[in-house]
Order: sequence, then C-alpha cells, then structure tokens
Amino acid sequence: ENLAYTPSGATASVQTDTNSSGGKWVELAGNSVGDSITFTTGSISAGTYQLQMEWKGLTSRGILQLSVDGSNLGSTLDQYATGQTYPTTTFGNVTFASTGTHTVKLAVTGKNASSSGYILSADKFTFLAQSGGGGGTVSAPSFSPASGTYGSAQNVTLTTSTSGASIRYTTDGSTPSETAGTLYSSAVNISATATLKAIAFKSGMTDSAVTSATYTISTGGGGNYTPAQIIAAVQSHMTSSVQVNTKPHINTMTRALNVNVYQVTTGVYAYTSSMAIDDDGSDPDPDPDHQNQTTWQDDNGAQLGAHHVPYYVLGDDCWDNEKKQGGNFHPCPHFYYPEHNITGLQFALIFYNGKVTGAVFGDTQGTDNTSTSSNDSRELGEASVKSAMNLGIPSSGTTGGVDNGVTVVIFSGSQWVVHGTNSTLNANAQAMVQKALNQLGSTWGL
Repeated sequence: ENLAYTPSGATASVQTDTNSSGGKWVELAGNSVGDSITFTTGSISAGTYQLQMEWKGLTSRGILQLSVDGSNLGSTLDQYATGQTYPTTTFGNVTFASTGTHTVKLAVTGKNASSSGYILSADKFTFLAQSGGGGGTVSAPSFSPASGTYGSAQNVTLTTSTSGASIRYTTDGSTPSETAGTLYSSAVNISATATLKAIAFKSGMTDSAVTSATYTISTGGGGNYTPAQIIAAVQSHMTSSVQVNTKPHINTMTRALNVNVYQVTTGVYAYTSSMAIDDDGSDPDPDPDHQNQTTWQDDNGAQLGAHHVPYYVLGDDCWDNEKKQGGNFHPCPHFYYPEHNITGLQFALIFYNGKVTGAVFGDTQGTDNTSTSSNDSRELGEASVKSAMNLGIPSSGTTGGVDNGVTVVIFSGSQWVVHGTNSTLNANAQAMVQKALNQLGSTWGL
C-alpha cells in the first residue's frame, strides 16, 4: 500500500484488514484474464534477491502470473481459498545489474472452477538479498529411523546439521523443492509402504541434495490387507456420528435423496451410491452428452480421457449457497470438496462387487442443463468409462452403470494427488491401491 501502483483493465484499491501486514493490502478487482496491476518499488541496490509476496486468499480470487521488469518470475499462483488465508509465496531469484527502481506486475491468467471471481491481492513484497552461492550448501536431511521393513507404522524424524535450515518432504514419489512438498514441522507418520524424499534449504545457501528412503510396512505377519477386509471396515465406520453432510445427496442413477458422506478416519471420506458413466474428455464417444473437456487435466495439460483414466465425479459448487450466511463462512450442507483438502487428481479407492480400483478426481457435476439431461451438483455416483471397466460394470455412456452398491473412498491431502498423463494415470493410480488399503488397515488395527 506504500508503493505506487497502476491498474489495467480493472480498478485497484487499498483494503483495511487487521490480519494483513501493516493492517492493509491492495486489491485488484479483476474482471477477466489480462487484467493487471503494476507496482513500482523504491530504489534497490544491485545484486541478486529472492522475491517473496504475502497475499490474502479467499473464494473470489483468480490465478496470477508475477513478473519483474517485464520478465515472468516463478510459476502461476492460484489465490483461491475456501476461507480467509494469509500465506507467503516465494517466486524465485531475480538479479538487478544496477541500483534503481523496478516494477512488479501481477496479471490475471485465469481462475479455478471453484472461484467466483478474478480478484487479485497483494499484501507485502520482500526482496531477500542472496549471497550468490557463497554461503555454501545446506546439509542434506537425515532420517530416523532409517529406511527398512517394519511391522508397524513409523514416525520418521527429519533433521539437517545446517542451523536455521528448513525442510520440505514428499511421500508420493514426487521430488521436493523449496516450494514443492510439505514443510516439515513434526515427525512424518509412515503407515503404509512409501518412499520418503526430503530437501533442506536456507536463504543465501545452495539447496541440499534430495535424501530418499523407502519404508516397507509389513502388516499381519508380513501380508497386505485385502479389499474385502478394508471395504468391510470402511462400511462399519460409515456411521451417523461421522457424517459430513447435513443434507442428503442425490443418487445420480436413481435420483433418490439417499447418499451421505462420512469421514471414516482423519482425512478419508467415503460414500456409497450408484455409478453413472461419464465419457467426457479427450476420448471420442457417441454419447450425445459427451463433452470435450474435463474439469481437471493431466500433468501435460491435456484433457483427461474417460476411456483411459479411471476418474470419479464430484459436485462443482455448494449448490444452495449456504456456506455464505450474513457474510460469514458456514460449511456447505452438502459434501463440497474444496472444504476438505481435495483437489484435481485426488486419489480414491472405488469398491464394487468384490473388486477395487484406484481412481482420480477428474470431472465435476455442474448445475447447468443440457438438451438431454438435467445436471445437479448435489449428485453423487458418477465415474469414468475406465473406472467402470476396471470394476466390471457396464461402461457405455448411454446404457451403462449400476444403480447402487459402489463405495468411493477419497484420500485427502497433497500426498494423495496422483501425477501422470492420460497414458500413465491408470497404472499410477493402481500402484497406490495397496498403499491405501494398508494405511486404512493399519489405522484401524485390523
């Protein structure tokens, strides 16, 4: 708010907020892609700096690209959040050849499906002077206990000998970095076979090498939990005391108001319903309701192919808008995925008739009407052609599906987001099935 700024395509204003830095932040009331706001800094000495930005997240936020002196810095930033948040994002390093003022531009590049607008926020810019590598390299993280085979879940402690360094880690096979992975704050619980990767970093020093260790959790005297064991346990935990929704969902195939969602254990949600067949995406299909797009895309940015990717479908909004009452936040009376740390390609187990398949969150059920059907985001019970094929369910987009008996178990959190492309997502999801079964079995002590 103390910098000169110039908006383009939309108005900008200073907002008062006691939770923000200095009690104020700057809003760009964006209307569409291309709207922007450009800040002019004070004089900054020549050198290399790490640029950080504090900002305010909310449900009306868009996606932005930050640039310095006309050059993009870092990846795009989605400022959407289900409630008020005040995070800090590190965009990367920028080098100034001479002392002087500079411009920082925030440009709207889009918004996600859950956001109601394109508004951008800027609270505070921080330029942290870097040593240019002269500060040495951060010591790589150490794990305790070390990798190996264990008969029960393990709490793994991560440490680095570099004083003041931070650590980020992953358990989904992806590579952590200063901006990717979970920031370490306490021992990491490994309850199913997984590969733990970690990196240590500190301002002014070179990041450490990535440390990796595989923990094999052997249950029941060396065996794995079976789908039959887990589906029985899941259903026994689907009780009214852990029901998430306060209003019932619509069974997609039968239209009955009889589908409820339960948090069967921390971060794991389950419901039993029909399976209607979704054939949307990049694979052609003769269904007259076929759409060429899916809500989520693969790692290459391609639309998901319903005949190749096993995905499931959730409602794309809080249908009755009851999560906003008198300007205050109230949970949606229906199960609304952004309120439960669920995002695109979120892993789930789908059970039917003695079989199980891994699947990803691929498409959403909207509130629009098409010429041949009425859609309602309160519906539950739809999944892709490939999901049905994996479970032996009739998979035609026009005549397939089953009326009931399909149980979907969703694992929330970034560690359960599946990465891959249309050609690999099925295999990658199936590779996580036993890990998910074992985690539930170990959690419940089966």
